[in-house]
Amino acid sequence: LYGHHEPIEGKELIREELERCRRVLDRMASAGGEHVGETPSSVTIEVMFAEVRTRLSSEQAERWVTSTEVETIEAPATALVQMVENIARNGFDACDEGRVSLQVRQLDRAVELCFFDEGHGMDEQALRRATEPFFTTKNKSDRMGLGLFLARTLVDSLGGRLSIESGSDRGTTIRVMLPQGS
Repeated sequence: LYGHHEPIEGKELIREELERCRRVLDRMASAGGEHVGETPSSVTIEVMFAEVRTRLSSEQAERWVTSTEVETIEAPATALVQMVENIARNGFDACDEGRVSLQVRQLDRAVELCFFDEGHGMDEQALRRATEPFFTTKNKSDRMGLGLFLARTLVDSLGGRLSIESGSDRGTTIRVMLPQGS
């Protein structure tokens, strides 16, 4: 017959997972609350770069390389900074020593944010699932695999596009296209 030990471990695991999900949903609700109804404004790219840099560790900030051809971008400011931070953090998670870069440029009536990390890259399966909620290739309990999912959600809501190019051992490029003006 079954020992008393297994069911208790199972119940404890379920309780822990439920608690973890509750914390994630609380975070999403509070983060989402900031962005609900947040109207697009003119965000200065250099200010956005600087804001993200303050949210990184000093070691990451040294490896965060940015450049821009445009001065401003029309987007909800808080949501944009959060998205850039999330994508940058994913890049830092993928590379212990290499650089994570963001290049911003004008393309027709859109602005392209091109992120690149010098990390280990993603295989085809990870690439297919990268923007699914709770999917993560990391073994970090404080990160829930929501960064790219939330980024894609924001980009979709702004009528933009998010694409990911990657391969094992050749880093990852994430392109975010955001339409500008009419």
